[in-house]
Amino acid sequence: MHPLTLTSLCLAILAAPAAGICGDGDGVRLTISGPAVPYAEVVHEIRERNEAVTARVTKTFAGDFGRRDAIGLLTLAELPSLLSEARTAVLEARAPVGPARYHLEITQTGQRRQGWLVPGEGGAEPALATRLRAVVAAATGPVPFHDALLLPEEAGRLHVQADRPARVALDGVDLAGQTPLSGVLVVAGDHAVRLTPLDGGEAQVYPIKILPGRTTTLAVELR
Repeated sequence: MHPLTLTSLCLAILAAPAAGICGDGDGVRLTISGPAVPYAEVVHEIRERNEAVTARVTKTFAGDFGRRDAIGLLTLAELPSLLSEARTAVLEARAPVGPARYHLEITQTGQRRQGWLVPGEGGAEPALATRLRAVVAAATGPVPFHDALLLPEEAGRLHVQADRPARVALDGVDLAGQTPLSGVLVVAGDHAVRLTPLDGGEAQVYPIKILPGRTTTLAVELR
């Protein structure tokens, strides 16, 4: 399989002739941060370099504990429409209040546009952020969360059960494994659990509250 070429990407994502010509370094970058995110930040990026489109996910630990990342090539048909949607997204100058924040940066023909995506109803992850993360994850594979940095007095345990197998994400970050999931160490506070059925059903988001030293169980029937 060949990576998406510079020429085909230009033809696909330009909304009008005035948009200019694609150049090296064009792409989109999503940074997820905030008190509910179990990393200092999580970055999902799509970038054109040397006539190839690559995807990268980088999860940076707090302090000097380093980072975990993965990279892959993109040949996905939805990439052009994703970049077009990113260019027209409504962005706020200030970060919205909430446990997780989503900063978007779009670069094209040397021009950069950036700002904060507005969360969905009830603080849900913005649809564009979900879509961008899915495109990147399909190319890079999962980089699951590890709990080694949390102290017992800072966190509680999370059990997740569902009536059928589903992928689990916590505050927009994929967890290793699928339902049933037990004993995940999570920083205390309010969080959002997203379950995506493996049989192709629609993803659903559930608010939870983790108490220090306690175990919280989320048991649901997926629609």
